[in-house]
Amino acid sequence: MNLLKTVIFHDPRTHYSGNIHPDFPKHKSLFSTPSERWLPLWDLVSQLLGNFYLHELDHFIKHTLKIKHYGRYMDDTIFFQSDRKVLENVVVDIRNFLTQQLWLELHEWKIVLNSCEQGILFLGAYIKPWRTYIGNRTKKNMYECISERDEERFEAQMESYLGLMGHFQTMRLQQKTACAVYTKN
Repeated sequence: MNLLKTVIFHDPRTHYSGNIHPDFPKHKSLFSTPSERWLPLWDLVSQLLGNFYLHELDHFIKHTLKIKHYGRYMDDTIFFQSDRKVLENVVVDIRNFLTQQLWLELHEWKIVLNSCEQGILFLGAYIKPWRTYIGNRTKKNMYECISERDEERFEAQMESYLGLMGHFQTMRLQQKTACAVYTKN
């Protein structure tokens, strides 16, 4: 029980010695979050708590709203529906549920209603009916990783990008990346 308490209540800000990238959004940084409202983004505890806490939202969406084509990773959700009006109503229903039942609120500027043909950016990838591919921001970050060549992090970061690319139709991008890494050596 002590280990669980230590893991959950550990404040990673107390022993942090790294640098925060200047492009890292302030609203996601632990250093700009009030002390009573923080949870490390990539920490295992935040993943577990996110899944447990939003489990009720999953049930609400599937059983009450009866949305069939729905996905969620942590606090990012995606819905596929042929009727735009249904999606607009779903947003209202989810907002009310989150506020009343889970004491959470939706980010207004993160709600996007697109047609599938336009593509939907979800978790760093564009999803279209005929193709799924990596978003431009992810590619930009990958190329920066190649050009900067922080030796301590380079291998781990590139393994992560290559693993991500393995889930998409990215053969040309993988070849281009391999050429960039090879010429950098």
